This record gives sequence, structure tokens and C-alpha cells, in this order.
Amino acid sequence: MSAQEYRKPRTDVTDLKFAFLRDNGSSNQMAVDGSITTIRFKYQVPTAKKFFVHRQTFMIIDNAVVNAGDFGAIGGGLSTGINLMVKDNVGGNELFDPLDGEAIKRNADFGIIAGVKVQHLPGNRGFGVQWDWIDSLGGRGVLLPEDTVMTVAIRDDLTSLVSFTSTVHGVLVDN
Repeated sequence: MSAQEYRKPRTDVTDLKFAFLRDNGSSNQMAVDGSITTIRFKYQVPTAKKFFVHRQTFMIIDNAVVNAGDFGAIGGGLSTGINLMVKDNVGGNELFDPLDGEAIKRNADFGIIAGVKVQHLPGNRGFGVQWDWIDSLGGRGVLLPEDTVMTVAIRDDLTSLVSFTSTVHGVLVDN
């Protein structure tokens, strides 16, 4: 499908993309210890394709009640935090930083990103975050070129969380 055909009515779902961000070992579980060495979770746009990003989700599950000032239920939040970015895989150049150099250290920090919706889990033991890229960018969405990498960098110890994952949703189109 070409970029021009993207907005035409669809009759199939062959180009829809739903993917977990994964580390180099192919795990999607971001409840890891990145306090000594940063651990990056990525989705890379395939070669010869472009990716219309619709949304990115985050799911944090913990054994204790989560509060706005914590990260999951990690009391007081994180010291270094997590970073979100989009990079050029060839030169490693940063193309987009939705947090303008800041880090997410507390649950409430997800609210920094425009177009975010939060849904708490039963018993307030976690929550899901949906970052709607189309809403946050005035209804335009984002077209990422081939080999572009969406990254979540973990820079703290998150091993006390039950689970922490992130997914991207969108449409792959031919170059």
C-alpha cells in the first residue's frame, strides 16, 4: 500500500501492525534492572516500509496499590526514569523526543505526553496508558521512514513490578 492509498477505505487488515517493543533478547518484559546499564526496548520499522503510528500503549501491573507519585507501586517514583524516543537506525540520530529530554519517573508523568488516556486496573494494582499519536499531533499522525526505531530506555531497577510492557499500533505502507 502506498502512502497516498493510506486514507482510502480498507477491505483487509494485512497491513495493520501491532507489535511489542522488545529488548535485544526478544523479551517484551520491561520490568528489568536498567540501573547500571540502560536497557532499551525497541520496535524497528521494516526495510522498504513506512509506518503510520496510530498509538503506543504501556501496561504497568504491580502487587500493591499504585499512586500518582510512585512508578507502578515503587514508592516515591524512580530516580532516573525511563525515556521515550524515535531514532534513525542508520546514524542513531534522534528524530523525535516526546518528552523534550525529560524522563518519566512517576505514574503521573505519563500525563506530560499530549493525547494520553489512562485506565486503572481493578483494585488500583496497575494501569494502562494509551498514547494516541494522532490526537497528540492535531489529527495528523506520524509517518516513520524505513529502519526508524521507536525506543523506551529503562534506566532504573523495575524488577519489583509484576509486569511492564509497551506496544505500538499502526499501518505499514510501501516506500
